[in-house]
Amino acid sequence: MLGTDGIPTVVPHGVDDEAGVRHREVVLRPVTGWEEIRLADLPLAARAATTTSLLAACAVQVGGWRNLEEGVLRALTRGDRHHLLLVLYQALGGDTLPLVARCPNPACRALSDLEMRVSELLAPRREAAPIVVTTSVGAVRVREPTGEDDEAVEPLPRELRAAALEE
Repeated sequence: MLGTDGIPTVVPHGVDDEAGVRHREVVLRPVTGWEEIRLADLPLAARAATTTSLLAACAVQVGGWRNLEEGVLRALTRGDRHHLLLVLYQALGGDTLPLVARCPNPACRALSDLEMRVSELLAPRREAAPIVVTTSVGAVRVREPTGEDDEAVEPLPRELRAAALEE
């Protein structure tokens, strides 16, 4: 792991540099009251941009990058960004994540309280094999959406967002 003070973690996917080297090691610093105030002032509808803003404030290092630009954090996949948010939550609120879920049975729809362990959600995963789809114009490699993708579709009406990310 990187030799920097902070909260070290390894994201599932990572980001590649210009030489094609993948960087998965990330060091975060805990969220401060200042970030909490800034987050309270950001619009809830801009979730991807808000995530980038928070990660830019708290990410100390990604691989060999130390003076991080938001572009590096936007290049992380949605799953990597969620992983980092969970690490920040764990540092701020502990390992228990309280949730409320609605029963999916249409005849029930009751609410239930449940708790999850952040550490279980952050368990290491195996790297998935790349998905390649053959189309009429050639082979296309499918990748997870990135923060940049999410920010690009954020201004679209909700019903168009999923379609835009599928193209």
